[in-house]
Amino acid sequence: MNGGPGMPVTAAPGAPRLADAVGEEPVGRILTENAGRAFGVECR
Repeated sequence: MNGGPGMPVTAAPGAPRLADAVGEEPVGRILTENAGRAFGVECR
């Protein structure tokens, strides 16, 4: 845990409530595709 607990600890607990509100598909995109793009950028 060099950089902290990360996404599973911060986002996962709220995922079921969010999925109840907006649906499973958008939540999956938010937590996987969008996060992957955000954390996959190369820092200069």
